[in-house]
Amino acid sequence: MTTGPEHAWEAPSAALRRRLLGVQGMSLSQGAAEQAWAEAFRRLPAAVDPASQMQSLGGAVRRWMGPFDAAADVAVVPVQTLLAQHFPALVFCEGRWQVARWLRGERLGLETDDGRVEDVDRARCAAAPACWIALSEAREPDARAGPLRLVIRALAQRKRVLFEVGLASVLVNAFAVITSLFAMQVYDRVVPTFAWSTLWALTLGVLVVLSFDAMLRLARAQALDRVARDVDEDLTQLLYDRLLAMRMDSRPRSLGTLAARLTGFEAVRSFFTASILFVFVDLPFVLAFIAVIALVGGAVGWVYSLLFPLALVTGWAGQRKMRRLVQRQVVGLQQKNGLLIETIQGAESIKAAAAEWRFSARWADLGDELSADQLAVRATINRVTTLMHWLSSIAFVGVIVVGVHQIELGLLSVGGLIACSILGGRVIQPISQVVMLATQWHGAREAIRNLESVMRIPAERESGVSQLAPDSLAVSVAAKDLRFNYGRSPAANIDINALAFSAGERVALVGSNGSGKTTLLRILSGHYRPSAGQVRVGGIDAAQIAPACLGAHMGYMPQDIRLFRGSLRDNIELGGVRLDDSRLLEVVRASGLETLVSEHPLGLDLPIAEDGSGLSVGQRQQVGLARLLAQPPRIWLLDEPSASLDGSAEAALVKTLSTMIRADDLVIYATHKTALLAMATRVLVMRAGRVVHDGDRDSVGRAMQSPSPISATSALNRVA
Repeated sequence: MTTGPEHAWEAPSAALRRRLLGVQGMSLSQGAAEQAWAEAFRRLPAAVDPASQMQSLGGAVRRWMGPFDAAADVAVVPVQTLLAQHFPALVFCEGRWQVARWLRGERLGLETDDGRVEDVDRARCAAAPACWIALSEAREPDARAGPLRLVIRALAQRKRVLFEVGLASVLVNAFAVITSLFAMQVYDRVVPTFAWSTLWALTLGVLVVLSFDAMLRLARAQALDRVARDVDEDLTQLLYDRLLAMRMDSRPRSLGTLAARLTGFEAVRSFFTASILFVFVDLPFVLAFIAVIALVGGAVGWVYSLLFPLALVTGWAGQRKMRRLVQRQVVGLQQKNGLLIETIQGAESIKAAAAEWRFSARWADLGDELSADQLAVRATINRVTTLMHWLSSIAFVGVIVVGVHQIELGLLSVGGLIACSILGGRVIQPISQVVMLATQWHGAREAIRNLESVMRIPAERESGVSQLAPDSLAVSVAAKDLRFNYGRSPAANIDINALAFSAGERVALVGSNGSGKTTLLRILSGHYRPSAGQVRVGGIDAAQIAPACLGAHMGYMPQDIRLFRGSLRDNIELGGVRLDDSRLLEVVRASGLETLVSEHPLGLDLPIAEDGSGLSVGQRQQVGLARLLAQPPRIWLLDEPSASLDGSAEAALVKTLSTMIRADDLVIYATHKTALLAMATRVLVMRAGRVVHDGDRDSVGRAMQSPSPISATSALNRVA
């Protein structure tokens, strides 16, 4: 890829890029790394000077890292400026990319594609670009940081902008004093003598002040908008990545509630990037305004000195009830959001059961409860706001009464009284802002609690634990002392003492519904973490293998195939592996999608709606099979792969599994179908989470004669 007239920076090999991140404890699948790299460098602009080249390269690498670690630090500098803490780094030396592993004096250790590390003099590539990446987990384990800490840390990283915003707020408040003094001067000096020259001079001066005030307010708002945008980009990406990293067996059962908890970040971000800064700057100025009023009006200052603490106590008293109401309101919103998602996902089942009335009644009940809580919150806010307005009016009346007395004594002028009344409006106003801010804080605090509960959900990769990312693994799976507990769920628990599968085996899992077949496959695939015991893949504990590496080596096809918005090709190449047309057509034919592709005018560009709407369940299963064939893995875990296929499609599936899968691959699949049982070299019979029989097809018939027969009994006997 050309970035200038003298330099052609071609992409480093996938192995080199993965090795760079692997030594830092991060693993990427080859397909994902390739696709992300291509997308990032597609927009790399041409640059002539070396500084621009390095800047554009740094931007491209940041885009490449974005989907994997949005908070990673990326820098591109000349090799001669690299320090010891920057290693490992990606270096473009002598026309090719290499990984700089260490720096000893002026000697560099450069690793090439084949894994050899060459000791070279740094002067050989002193001016060459070097890219170093500091993963966020290497700097600080974000998984251990709560959402409040993340927001505060993100704001602290932008403390210069926040300082400028605070300074602008100070000047805006100072200008309020100037405008009040302008009114005092007009009433005291201009009106008695009609000194027009003085009036024009004062007017010109105050117009300049008001112009600066408008510019400062605009700049302050724009700066806060930029801060809010930056915090959103950093933390929403981090929260989304956290969602993707959650262990499947630890996710909440209510997806609607989970979604509502994640979207609650907006309340946290808006609280810390909007009103709170203004209030914390404005509130201290209340004391300054009271001091100016006392300086100008003497005893008039006592009016606000007495009413200010009374307003504070009133605002505080109104929050005690509001705290409880906001908490109930947040819970109600989560329940309503959960019911909405549940209704959208299960609309067909609701209509089939004629249960619209039941869901409509639940929606109405939740709406009534939520409306009542919202009305109670608004009523509390209205009472406090009305009381604040009343106190402000009382303060104005008090200022007039005391001011007249001061004028009579000759201690205050009419202009001074006007100035005090203008400034007095800025004394009670921040208290009203505090009331609104406190309401926002209750919502933000509940959002923080909900986000903390989400971030406490275990991730696939434990923070601070390094994981292995070998280039290859032996084709074997073994389980020892395997235990898994669903808790209160009626689904079967797993209780297996020992299991071992080796290359070349075709293992069928059979058993009644709820016997634990799906759970066992999820545990073997690494999607579920066993409560006790361990699963070893290629002789290595699966918990020690990076998820991306495990996913590249082991393919899992669940019962419920989810499709996503995009084209049919996008859904087949979901893992990031880009196939050439010949290979893609081979996958389409092998998976049974050839008829669908050939009959649709758009072919592989057939648009797929959310959740695969428009495709049958069987066609979705065929897309799921195509995803596996596109990789392809060495260990295949298939959960009822032919459950929704007709006879001809099932026969095609058996042919595909017999021809497309390599002879030394390991295939473990759950099934109730005769056709798939015929290809098994080994059959495991499961009941209540246990393996009750393990043998070849000829020996399974006797094991099936039990009080709890499975639906495949007759099929097995026919096969035998």
